[in-house]
Amino acid sequence: MNIITKAIDNIKFNIPMELLKIAFRDDTQNAWRRAPLSIDDIILNEIIRPRIIIDTNLIGGEMLMVPLDGLPGRSIDQFSMIYEIPPERLNYRTLMSVMSVGYLRGIGFGFQGYSNANQSGCSGGMSDLSMASRRVGDSMSSIPNVSTAKCDIVGHNTVLIYEQAGITGLYELRCLVANEENMNNISPRSYLPFAELVLYGVKSYIYNKLIVKIGSSYLSGGQELGAIKDLVDSYSDSEENYNTYLKEVWAKVSIMNDTPMHDRLIKSQINPAL
Repeated sequence: MNIITKAIDNIKFNIPMELLKIAFRDDTQNAWRRAPLSIDDIILNEIIRPRIIIDTNLIGGEMLMVPLDGLPGRSIDQFSMIYEIPPERLNYRTLMSVMSVGYLRGIGFGFQGYSNANQSGCSGGMSDLSMASRRVGDSMSSIPNVSTAKCDIVGHNTVLIYEQAGITGLYELRCLVANEENMNNISPRSYLPFAELVLYGVKSYIYNKLIVKIGSSYLSGGQELGAIKDLVDSYSDSEENYNTYLKEVWAKVSIMNDTPMHDRLIKSQINPAL
């Protein structure tokens, strides 16, 4: 079982099969020329993939730390560069958002302190007292710019970085990428919230597709379907429920599924300097 299978199964437990057959029957012209599609396939191809998966990627995704070293950047001006990121560095996902770029990996030392930390492993390394004294001196020096949030997406998996300091070639991009194609990066504990989101999306689709036809007595040979009409009418607020659930519930679920992002959020609430 995966997350999409669970969501489709949940629909069948909440929406009568008679209504699903009416809403998802293939009534397009020349439909008889094609192989018949199951209700599961139609829901997947008409609702889940073109709408719900795209919406969950836009509002969520997965945070990655992407190294940019070795990539041939194109210079725009003295301080701006464009990098085209190969798909393997993004785990073959689509780049959705760029948050910042760091000019050093493992930032945590001043330049002099970082140098001395490496020297301390050598026979001629400095003593603890000397390193402490050097750190006092570092605290009085100017703080170098080691990261920037001035970066934008300018194309497919292409990033423009403004005001890069050029300290080193070891750039590291913090970004959000789309979920895996079949949402396999989502924890099984989050299958139920996703199924609820899909259910709202399917109800909204059914309402928009059938409400006018039912109102004009289009179905069942010109006869109104009383029970079906009442059921479809009850879905009138499904679109509003879908949008609310997507922003207020699934956005939080998405963050909790992404361990690095969740940890960073908790750290920022405890100590913004972490």
